Amino acid sequence: MPDNKTASLQQWLWIVVAVIVLDQATKLLADNLLTYQHPLQIMPLFNLTLVYNQGAAFSFLSNAGGWQRWFFVILSAVISIALVIWLRKIEARHKY
Repeated sequence: MPDNKTASLQQWLWIVVAVIVLDQATKLLADNLLTYQHPLQIMPLFNLTLVYNQGAAFSFLSNAGGWQRWFFVILSAVISIALVIWLRKIEARHKY
């Protein structure tokens, strides 16, 4: 029988998996249903437009030659691992 800590981690794991699946599904839908750079009006003040960001936030480093993708992948992985280690060390009542 799993303890509370394991059950809590499994609950969060399912949430993480669900967010990743929803993120990828909406990207796939946008890629298949929208035409590149042609806005689709949803409401008078809300359009959906398919564009691709080749850099970081708001195309920052878009002309950097490709290294920026691996930099941000490694940076996010290191931060994620550090957060998991930190969350495992703190008491359950402080995890909110």
